Amino acid sequence: MKRPFSIVLACIACLLLCACTAPEKTLDKGETRVVTYSQFGAVGDGVTDDLDAIVRTHEYANDHGYAVRADENARYYLGGRGSATIRTDTDWGNAEFIVDDRAVDPEERSVNLFVVASDRPSYQPELPAGYFLKAGQTSVGLTFSTPVLLYLENSEIKEYIRYGKNTNNGTARQEIVLVDEEGNVDPATPILKDYDRVTKLVVYPTDDAPIAVRGGVFTTIANDAPISASYYGRGIDVHRSNATVSGVRHFVTQEGESGSPYKGFFVVNYANNVTFENCVLTGHKVYTNIKPTGAVSQGTYDTQAAHSNAVIWRNCTQSNSVTDTTYWGVMASNFCKNLSMTGCNLSRFDAHQGVYNATVTDTVLGQILTVIGEGTLLLERVERLTGDHFVQLRADYGSSWKGEVVFTDCVMHASSDRFYLIQASWNDWEFGYPCYLPSVTVENLRVDGATRRYVYSSVTGATAAAVQKSKNPLNMPVGVTLIDTEGFELSANTTGLFSAVPFFSHTEMR
Repeated sequence: MKRPFSIVLACIACLLLCACTAPEKTLDKGETRVVTYSQFGAVGDGVTDDLDAIVRTHEYANDHGYAVRADENARYYLGGRGSATIRTDTDWGNAEFIVDDRAVDPEERSVNLFVVASDRPSYQPELPAGYFLKAGQTSVGLTFSTPVLLYLENSEIKEYIRYGKNTNNGTARQEIVLVDEEGNVDPATPILKDYDRVTKLVVYPTDDAPIAVRGGVFTTIANDAPISASYYGRGIDVHRSNATVSGVRHFVTQEGESGSPYKGFFVVNYANNVTFENCVLTGHKVYTNIKPTGAVSQGTYDTQAAHSNAVIWRNCTQSNSVTDTTYWGVMASNFCKNLSMTGCNLSRFDAHQGVYNATVTDTVLGQILTVIGEGTLLLERVERLTGDHFVQLRADYGSSWKGEVVFTDCVMHASSDRFYLIQASWNDWEFGYPCYLPSVTVENLRVDGATRRYVYSSVTGATAAAVQKSKNPLNMPVGVTLIDTEGFELSANTTGLFSAVPFFSHTEMR
């Protein structure tokens, strides 16, 4: 019996649809299926906008638990609006991605192209009446179905009240802590501050299965927007715990006379245990914005971490010169704990607004190493290529580090006759918290190119008495110990500010 022609056409259409959307044969002994972008309409010719097809591919993969693979030798143009959610392993191989930031509507400038997302949504639990937390508290008094990362906030207290040309009214007191199902606080992420009121508490489950995103060459055609404080963020946002991004290379082209800054191409937010490894980063051109306070260089980054714990940059390099200051430093962070950079060659390590514990090892830094926060800053086999200081404590946030800085087997190539291990400045300003100068331990430090060497810069010309009577009394270091490191004075300060700081220098018996 002959079938109606309309039914035949419907069957053909169905077969074509299946051919476009069916996953490839199983890999990994039949355990994992793979889909490719071309199966969902991506052309990969470097001209056709493939973002919609890429979004559809990941939607299908997420729904079915399939891995995603880019097509061999493809060039995907990403110019339109949209964001692909990644919940399965993704391999971009040797594919190229052209990220055209000149084709993006202003309201889409901060929408990341890829979001590596958790399988479990965040949520805000109902808190008991009068709920509060104290610094050092070992339990949050709540229970959860999984281990979680908690975001804590008291909006009634303002901290990081910025000093200088970028002055502002500060941000709400906040931090992140890891807790188990019973609400016990992980000792690696202690509660650092008192929260007499918790105005906001957000729960981020951390039991995500490990996920890997790898490969691919991304080239950003830089935006040519008027210089402003509105940041672009068209990159990869890791918003999931236990994630690894490896072998991804990012470049920037066509930077012109103007442009708005970037939050970063490799970013992580509200996550635990995230690693960027063997990635290539690119520094962005520095643009100057004119504010009521004067001309201000716009900070612009290629990688950034916020409200996260245990983020690692491993064996990452930079495509342009790490010492060329016409390019801004590539890294920044805010409100993180336990950051680590190892085996890298980059322009800077810059931890803003309250990092707790940071480690830099076997790394070359071309421009700057700057921090604000507390705990231990551990520097092992770090080589600094230029500058008159090794570590800068950011003056705009009070030059404060509550804890210790440890140098082991580090090398400094000083570009000035005077050199300071710790560069800090004091200002009579209310930052929203007490300020501290760190204790310092140094073992086997080599400094080239400087004849006057100090542990601390002069910090201030004010007398010790004036500092202590100000609205920003300075907590002085517990002490300084130098081992197998000679030729250092305690400080360039002549006001007596450091007169009570113990200073030990000796040579260990090998």
